[in-house]
Amino acid sequence: MAIITISRGSFSGGKSLAECTASRLGYSCVSREVLVGAAVKRYDVPEQ
Repeated sequence: MAIITISRGSFSGGKSLAECTASRLGYSCVSREVLVGAAVKRYDVPEQ
């Protein structure tokens, strides 16, 4: 499965863009917090 990342600034509409893109492609839209949490919990990878 491909991974698409979208970097954005505050109040830029990036979240809406990510959700729309994910919906059109049939992907899940996952927040940074979820990814970091999974990396730390499952794989003991530090956030940095």
